[in-house]
Amino acid sequence: MKTIILNIALTCGSVFGFSDLFAQEVAKGPQISIESETHNFGEIDYAGNGGHTFVVKNTGNEPLLIERVNPSCSCSVSDWTKEPVFPGETAKINIRYDTKRAGPFNKSFTLVSNAVNQPTMILKIKGTVLPAKEAVLESIPAVTN
Repeated sequence: MKTIILNIALTCGSVFGFSDLFAQEVAKGPQISIESETHNFGEIDYAGNGGHTFVVKNTGNEPLLIERVNPSCSCSVSDWTKEPVFPGETAKINIRYDTKRAGPFNKSFTLVSNAVNQPTMILKIKGTVLPAKEAVLESIPAVTN
C-alpha cells in the first residue's frame, strides 16, 4: 500500500514538476511589449512634421535584438536602436512619413526581433495630409524712376 501511495505521489510530482519546467521555458528569453502598435497623426499640414517615435520595452529576461524594421513603401523612413535592449530597458523606433503628398495615408512597418513572444510585430501609422496652401501673392507697387 505504501508503494502505491509513493508511486502516485511521485507521478503527481513529476507531472506538476514538468509543467512548471515547461512554463519556465516559455518565460525565458527576450520579450517585446509596446503601449500601442498604431499611431494616428490625424490631420497634418502639407510638408508638416510626419515623425513619430514608437517605444518598445524588453519585458523578458535576456537581451532583445531588433534585427530590422521594414517600411511598407518608399515614402516612409525608419531608424531604430541597433544595440541590445537589456531586460527592463526600452528601445526607440523612429518613423517619418513624407508629408509632401496630400491625402489620407495608412502605412505599416514590420519590426523583426529575437523576442520569444512576438518575433514579428506590425507597427502602423495613419492620418491625412492636408492640401498645400496656396501662397498669397501681395501686389508689389511698381517702382518708377
